[in-house]
Amino acid sequence: MIRNLRSATLAAMLLAGATNAEAGSLSVGKWTTEDSCRYIVTEWEREVGVAAGSSQSAGTVTRTPYGTSAARQSSSESSSAYLREWGTILNEICTQNFPRIRTTMASALASNGSVNPGDGTYSVDGFLTDFGYENNSYDSDSTSEANDNILVSVSYQVRDAKGNIVYGGALTKSFNVSTMMQTGNATFQKSQSGRTVFSQLQEELGYAVARQILFHFEPLRVVANDGRAVAFNYGPPLIPMGAAIMVSGERSLMPTRLVVTGALPGRAVAQSPVMASVADVTIGSAAFFAEEEDPYADQSSIPSVELP
Repeated sequence: MIRNLRSATLAAMLLAGATNAEAGSLSVGKWTTEDSCRYIVTEWEREVGVAAGSSQSAGTVTRTPYGTSAARQSSSESSSAYLREWGTILNEICTQNFPRIRTTMASALASNGSVNPGDGTYSVDGFLTDFGYENNSYDSDSTSEANDNILVSVSYQVRDAKGNIVYGGALTKSFNVSTMMQTGNATFQKSQSGRTVFSQLQEELGYAVARQILFHFEPLRVVANDGRAVAFNYGPPLIPMGAAIMVSGERSLMPTRLVVTGALPGRAVAQSPVMASVADVTIGSAAFFAEEEDPYADQSSIPSVELP
């Protein structure tokens, strides 16, 4: 009896050791640009100049009693004022191997230790393939709006200890740097410093890449449902408050858009903005996280129906 108990205990210990050995780990490797940092900065400054010039030219053409061109003019002046500062900061973080992207990703990957990519050690390497700058505006007889945005495209690869690529992907993030709205006699304007913009942009990129990688190895899925709200197997910082998540029910062809209304470590809770029932969403079903640039993030939550 004692011998059998010892044998069972030894077998359990060996099995536990084998299981722990099979648990892989994810770490952040090198993040750089496909071209030199100086080339990236030069091209980015050129795009800012073109966007600012286009904005200013457009502003001189269209005028209304409410000063429609004012938003475009202000946006152009803002771009020019920050151009030198932003170029310097961009070159600085590029030569430092984009530290905020790497630290954000490392924190996000570590906060979800239950994800097992497989046996061995894996690293995530990335390339910033493009920095862009856009200015868009909207005019009507009573309202004008102008926005300046930075667009950044990245590609990444998950490699095993031998350097083999086991997974990869690409994405583009858009980040607003200044906004001006004017309607009637009221004006709203928001802008940020270059260092703040690039710090927040690196964080957004780090979280977005971490989401794609973690959701590949351990998909985002429903783990609880009380009929009014559902819970997911991930929480902050990967799933922030206000994020949009798409789910599908057993009896519905159209996916349902939910908004995260509560979040705890390892779990986020979401419900329909129009308080639609989610009772037919099954536990264990897959979900889709909508990034801010995704059309699902802002789509209408009310489905079209045929009126009598």
